[in-house]
Amino acid sequence: MSEFIGRMAGRLSVLSAMLVSAGVWADDADVFNLYADAGYTYDSNLFRVDDGAALPWGKKSDNVLTADVGVSIDKPFSQQRFRLDASVGRNRYSNHSFLDYDSFQYSGRLDWHVSPRISGVASSDRTEALVGFDAKNDFNRTVRTRTNNRFEADFHVVSRWHALAGYLQEKQSDSYNDVSQDRDFDLKGWSAGLRYDPGSGRKLEFRYISRNGRYRSTVGNFDQTEYEARLVYPVDDKTRIEAVAAYVDRNHDDDPQRDYDGWRARATLTWAATGKLGVRAEYERQLRSWQDVYSSYYTADNLSVGPYWSITAKQTLAASLVYGRDQYGGAPSSWAGPSRDDKRNALVLTWSWEPTRTTGVTATARRQNRDSNYPGFDYTDTMVGVGVHVAF
Repeated sequence: MSEFIGRMAGRLSVLSAMLVSAGVWADDADVFNLYADAGYTYDSNLFRVDDGAALPWGKKSDNVLTADVGVSIDKPFSQQRFRLDASVGRNRYSNHSFLDYDSFQYSGRLDWHVSPRISGVASSDRTEALVGFDAKNDFNRTVRTRTNNRFEADFHVVSRWHALAGYLQEKQSDSYNDVSQDRDFDLKGWSAGLRYDPGSGRKLEFRYISRNGRYRSTVGNFDQTEYEARLVYPVDDKTRIEAVAAYVDRNHDDDPQRDYDGWRARATLTWAATGKLGVRAEYERQLRSWQDVYSSYYTADNLSVGPYWSITAKQTLAASLVYGRDQYGGAPSSWAGPSRDDKRNALVLTWSWEPTRTTGVTATARRQNRDSNYPGFDYTDTMVGVGVHVAF
């Protein structure tokens, strides 16, 4: 514990010194904040195994404790705005201590303006988390770090039309035990597009995205192109639609039998029936690389729908019913068996309460199951958790 606290204090002291030297200690109390988060989760089937399966170490369930401390910044200056959230965390498992890990995460964003017609966004974020056992085929600890750096410029060309240009970098790395089906990679790319902005919060965007990646753990490169369209459409004061769809084409220089193409998409509908009652529905289709003996990629279709109720101005209760299906494709020529096909269902209940502007409590209950045509991939799981947030 003392070693962790020492590392935590060291990182935060360096970060605070940087912020002070940058002049972020403004008179406005909301510019700079310290915060702390604490959470408890009970997971009845941590390793996502069949109901009758036996584990070498006995218990399938666990009690997970998390603690995070961090800093948040929101500083406008001139026509620019700088935001940063950085935290260090501690994650501990009561029954399976070999899964314990510490984390360091951040998310930074600069909204910049050169002139009324030229503006953009520069952002950088880092996440560090344990890879869930529903997403891998072993019981080892795998802590995944993902970093994303993005820059996009917006040129107001004429009337309601904007030209867009961007650059991106992405990196994924697994510590301890990597997931061989979803390998570490470094990726760079660029994008170009147009946005139509008629006002009233409505936007329509088109982008061409080109990416080039390199696998870090094995030899291999890949190229990926995407043709993407985005829509934001507030129908009226009560109804809002957001949607994105993209055609993806991925090619592997050293292993062409792993090539794939298809669609990814997401559409969200929010309807505020009254001032306190509403409904949210979302459909998402993911298309991701997944390289093993029986597939090269998978599609994940997820449909969720549920109501929310603003009990008071500070309390909200929400429920969601989720249906999902994962289909694995692109089998190498050496595989003659059936394709893997998983079906998922979940019921999620969430209650949130913000007694003050700087404190919050969230409680969540989730019941989920997966039914697969491959033996050993079925599971049923119950999760119950509570989290507390305090800002200073």
